[in-house]
Amino acid sequence: MPAAARFDPIAGFIQREYLDTGRLAGAQLAIQHRGSRYEACAGFLDRERTRPLRPDTLYRIFSMTKPITSVAVMMLVEQGRIGLRDPVARYLPAWGELRLRARPIAQEIRIVDLLSHTSGLTYGIQYRTEIDALYRKTLSMQPEGQALDEFASTLGTLPLEFEPGTAWNYSVATDVLGHVIELVSGRSLREFLKQHIFGPLEMHDTDFRVPPAHRQRLAECYVRRPDELLSLPSPSFEGDLTAEPTFFSGGGGLISTVHDYLRFCNVILDRGRYGAVRLLEPDTLALMTTNHLPGGGDLPKVAQGVFANSAYAGIGFGLGFATTIEPSVARLRGNRGDAFWSGMANTFFWCDPSEQLIGIFMTQLLPSETYPLQQQIRAQVYDAIRDTPA
Repeated sequence: MPAAARFDPIAGFIQREYLDTGRLAGAQLAIQHRGSRYEACAGFLDRERTRPLRPDTLYRIFSMTKPITSVAVMMLVEQGRIGLRDPVARYLPAWGELRLRARPIAQEIRIVDLLSHTSGLTYGIQYRTEIDALYRKTLSMQPEGQALDEFASTLGTLPLEFEPGTAWNYSVATDVLGHVIELVSGRSLREFLKQHIFGPLEMHDTDFRVPPAHRQRLAECYVRRPDELLSLPSPSFEGDLTAEPTFFSGGGGLISTVHDYLRFCNVILDRGRYGAVRLLEPDTLALMTTNHLPGGGDLPKVAQGVFANSAYAGIGFGLGFATTIEPSVARLRGNRGDAFWSGMANTFFWCDPSEQLIGIFMTQLLPSETYPLQQQIRAQVYDAIRDTPA
């Protein structure tokens, strides 16, 4: 039996438990283990027209954009054009007046705080605090919304949730980093990513918009509601994804394919390089996969909001993505030094250098973590590796 065939039962599980039951319209899986690749896709691009899912399907990857933007930042750090301990106000002078609710902050936000989500910023999508509500009222993060400079300027007038560097809160920090990239490079975030990451890695299908000629390749995005397994989101969910955007969201705006993202993951797996293309030095990747949470704790100990629960026990956060710090207690299977993250529509990836392993799963269902897909698929992948003779 070919080595990759060990993963067939995982594809069967996805088909049986999620596609046949109508929980998902379609799904795509890619696993790369010690150079051998396994791929499977099944279901539909859209349930209504029953167009079959294809290997070149386009997906909204939402927060899986963040690791790409973070790598771009670290490329500029290596060049000496950005310093990890630089105050953000060095690039955005108006941010020198940030406040913690009613008083000035004691510690300026640094670039490293943005990369590690310890800045005190938040997300309007959390629906947790009055500051979250203020974000929803004040900020527009739609592709046709504010440009990044206006977004960053407005954000600099809003209060922080906590003193920078003292806690972890999922936030718009990576969108701010996108604007810092623009200021330092003199190019739009889109242009920078195309020139320095997407072009060299031949990620030709990854962009902030869908070319009109490729619109038929975009998977429909569904919503899980209490009374319906799959329903279409409201018309206001997104604008025309084929239009030229004005807001390049470094935190969640990219559309990509499994094959493109696999190329990016290989950069993480091979310590900054994919084939002849080197984006980062090995020491930089090691720094990015080192836990940067306050006090060296895991997410449940220091996080506020959506990740402050036991499901993330044993998980730390580096510079742009999560990393396993205590495999024995982690509910998400992995190993120390790995890197992973997910997107709002139940897409996820992980890279495990100790196993020379990459896993990518793509579907389009809101809200995130409607089902325990990450836990189930990652566990089955590691079980398949363990149970297969060398």
